[in-house]
Amino acid sequence: MDNSSFEKSMQKATDTIVKKADEISEQVQIESLITPEFMQSHSKFKNIGELFSSAGFELNSLTDLSTIPYDEFNSFISQHTDFNSWEELYTEAGNQYLINNFKF
Repeated sequence: MDNSSFEKSMQKATDTIVKKADEISEQVQIESLITPEFMQSHSKFKNIGELFSSAGFELNSLTDLSTIPYDEFNSFISQHTDFNSWEELYTEAGNQYLINNFKF
């Protein structure tokens, strides 16, 4: 296989993984993605619900995230977890979910 074919093959595989990850993230409950084990290893909280409650927010679905003031929430995340922002926490939880649930 020449370099061009290899690169095309790798790009196709990458595109497939990204597409599957997007599909999965839409279907996965936040509690399944951000597990109690994940929260306990990266914060003082027992689970993601406790984190949101302590921050003063209610989260019933991922769409509720759009109502949370990110500056305030990111400040809370950086003070009470191993992460600097919600995006960083969520991304790492997603990475761990993929590693734990899929073989690559």
